[in-house]
Amino acid sequence: MNTSTPSEALRAARDPWLDAVRGVSVLAMVLGHTLDLTLVSGVREHPLVVLYWSLRGLTAPLFLVIAGWALVSSFGPGDPGVVGRRLRRAALVLALGYGLHWPGLSAALAMANEGTLWPHLLAFDALPCIGWCLVAGVLLLWLFPRGEGRIGALGTLAIWIPFAAALASSVVTGAGWLWRGLLGHPEAHFPLLPWSGFFFLGAALCLLVARLGARRHRAMALLLAGGLLLLLLERTDLESWTPGSPWPVFYRMGQVMLVLGILCLARVERLPGLLALGRNSLGIYVAHLVLLYGWAGGQGLGARWERDLPPAGAVGLALLVLGASFGLARMVPGALDWLERTASPTWVQPPRDG
Repeated sequence: MNTSTPSEALRAARDPWLDAVRGVSVLAMVLGHTLDLTLVSGVREHPLVVLYWSLRGLTAPLFLVIAGWALVSSFGPGDPGVVGRRLRRAALVLALGYGLHWPGLSAALAMANEGTLWPHLLAFDALPCIGWCLVAGVLLLWLFPRGEGRIGALGTLAIWIPFAAALASSVVTGAGWLWRGLLGHPEAHFPLLPWSGFFFLGAALCLLVARLGARRHRAMALLLAGGLLLLLLERTDLESWTPGSPWPVFYRMGQVMLVLGILCLARVERLPGLLALGRNSLGIYVAHLVLLYGWAGGQGLGARWERDLPPAGAVGLALLVLGASFGLARMVPGALDWLERTASPTWVQPPRDG
C-alpha cells in the first residue's frame, strides 16, 4: 500500500540531476544580474571580470536548453493528463512574464495616451520566450507521439531556427512591434528567432541522451558533441559574430553542451542546495527580478546601488537576493494552499424532515 502524499510522489519522480542543473542556471542568473547592475565601474575592465562577462553569456542559453530538456522529461508514458498540465504551466510562465512588465497605473495611463502601452506589456524577454516555447513544444510532442518522430522534429527545429533568424534579420527592421518578438528585432531581448533554438536543442538532447545508459556515456556524448561543434566552427572560419549571422547561436550551443557534460560528470545532484534552488527556479527567477529591478513603478535594489559596489559587496548582495528570492518562492505555494483551504466553501447538509 502506497502511503506517500502526491507532493512526495512528484518529488520522487523528478530527475535530481536536472533539478541541480536548473539550480546552477538560476544561481548564475541571479549572480549575473546583480553584478551587472551594481558592480562599480572601475573594476569592469579587469581581465577576470571581462572573462566572467564572456562566460556569463552562457547563462540564458543554458536556462532555455534546460527548459526544453525538462519539458520532454516530464512527458512520461501512459500519462493522459500531461498535456493539460504542461499547457497550464506554460500559461503560468506567460502570465508571470507579461505581468512583470506592468509599469504601474499612472505610468500605464501615460503610456496608453502615447500608444506605447501594449508594445511595452507584450515585449519579449526570457519568460515570454520560454512560455511560448513550452506551448510549441507541448504541441509538437502531442503531434509526434513516437520517439523517432520527436527527435526528428525537435532536432530539425534546433538546427534550422538559427538560419531562419538570419534570414528574418533582413526584413525585421520594417516589421511592426507585434512581430519583433518573433523575428528578432534588435530591441527584443529574447525573440523566438533564434532563442527558441536553444529550447528545442535541450528537448532533442533529452531524447538522445536518454538512450545512453551509463552516466559516463551521457557525459562523453555531450562533451564530444559540444567539442566537435566548436572545433568545426573555429577550424572552418565559420565563427562570425556579425549581426544576423547564425553561427553565434551554434557556438553557444556547443558551449552549453560542454557545460552539461561537465555537470554530468560532476554529479551536481549530490549538492542539496542546488536541488532546492532547481525545484523553486521559476519562483526564484521572478522574485529576484522584482527585488533587483523593481515592479509597477517601484524601484529595486539595483537602483539603490547602481554601479556602486565593489566585487565583494556585489557578490554579497547577490547572495542576499538569492536567499530572499528562495524564501519568497517557498512561501508562495504554501500561501496559495492555505488560501485554497480557507476560501473553499463548506457545505452543510440540511437536516432531514421526520
